[in-house]
Amino acid sequence: MGDIETLLAGCDTLMATYDFFGSALSVSLVVSSDKSKTEILSYGEAVAYLQGLGPTIEKPGLMRMQAYFSMFEEALRFIHVGGTNGKGSVSTFCSSILHKADYRVGKFTGPHLSVFNERFAVNDEIISDQDFALALSVVKARNEEFQSREEGSRLGGLSWFEVLTAMAAFYFGENTAVQVFEVGLGGRFDATNALSGALVSVICNVDLDHVHILGDTVEKIAFEKAGIVKSGLPIVTACSDQAFPVLEKRAGSLDSPLVWLKRNKVHGQESLQEPILFRTELLTSLQQEGLAFLAARLSELSQADLGLSGSYQRINAACAVYASWLFILSSDNVLADKQLDLERLWQSTLSGLKEARWPGRFQLLERGFSAILDGAHNRLGARALRASLEEAYAGKNFVFIFACFENKDYQNILRELIAPGDIVYCPVLSHARSMRSAAELVDFSASLGARAETCNGFAEALKSAQETRNSLSASFADRLIITGSFSLIKEALEFSEGVK
Repeated sequence: MGDIETLLAGCDTLMATYDFFGSALSVSLVVSSDKSKTEILSYGEAVAYLQGLGPTIEKPGLMRMQAYFSMFEEALRFIHVGGTNGKGSVSTFCSSILHKADYRVGKFTGPHLSVFNERFAVNDEIISDQDFALALSVVKARNEEFQSREEGSRLGGLSWFEVLTAMAAFYFGENTAVQVFEVGLGGRFDATNALSGALVSVICNVDLDHVHILGDTVEKIAFEKAGIVKSGLPIVTACSDQAFPVLEKRAGSLDSPLVWLKRNKVHGQESLQEPILFRTELLTSLQQEGLAFLAARLSELSQADLGLSGSYQRINAACAVYASWLFILSSDNVLADKQLDLERLWQSTLSGLKEARWPGRFQLLERGFSAILDGAHNRLGARALRASLEEAYAGKNFVFIFACFENKDYQNILRELIAPGDIVYCPVLSHARSMRSAAELVDFSASLGARAETCNGFAEALKSAQETRNSLSASFADRLIITGSFSLIKEALEFSEGVK
């Protein structure tokens, strides 16, 4: 926290950046502006201020964020991660790899499960309440100053997610050497796309989600997500054949090297195959050497121990590895005359993959009750979850607890998730956002051949699901499956911890 306290005191700080051996690459003076008049909020006041801004409901745009960052630009060097599903997992793998490669790394992700702090991590540790409050205090003061200027007055103050993005930019700019930023929504007009300093972009995949904002076809959504591709900088993707031509066209128009980790299935299970490369002659010689090194170890990567469970994490891990290596081996991060030890970096990479942690994604819970928690909240996520369940429990049926928000395509989610013979409990939940009617979910689950019923809240659903599972034969998996919304995952985690 020392860097932030120094900043608030109006003093100068020294910032150093390092390579993956921990050797200093550069040390630069960061001159802090006078923050003596900044009102320092308590943590409770900071959260109340943020919640008072409300969710972003307007059509996304970059003008306000670009104007804000023209006043308060931070020195960042980051990996930019977008896509429909897997963004948080890829970001977590990237952060863990960079941390093991001796970088001090900041990670900005969402959504949070319990507290806003979860969105901000340094070296894979969530920032403290005090640091969160201090960062928001600075951004609140900057937002007010921004609004006092002509352009800020015309464009209005920062929205809820824009404030979070500005907090991450400020806090990480002062406290980390490198960063990983997850896109909030789409890409082209997402607040994170107003940041300067991206060196590598990732688009995990593309599927139908947020269609009221991003478009009603995969191609339209791919166009929006391709907006994070930067001129001349590499992009890594594992998107589908349907979305790929849109992304490749965008990358081609910007002379951006492209690594396509095309999905491949062997005996019904996803496996890794050698990536298809485009314009990689534009990469540095070190980056090209790194790609050749990884190609020779693709089999080892396919079998690497992952800290995140679920078969779908294999492709997420591969995206993260390629993105992290292109980032680390970029000319911005490596001195031209530095002798690199790629084998050492590879061992750091394997360690990073193994130690990655990300709650709510095929999370095995054994505290209070036995369950798998997975925030599958769209069609692609539900499909990936079902595939992982069938791999882990071949030939079994499942007992689900399921809930989702009203704006979600619940029918296609359930089509991918539910099989005949499954049992589904749908709790009636209270939430600031409108939830899909439990009765609707039950009716549609029953139409898919499942036995389904509504419950009055999570506790009742859990009790019923546990009693049912205990009475079933071995033809059912031995864990409950809790999914459909991160709001439901939060309820499950809080219940398991005795909070509720």
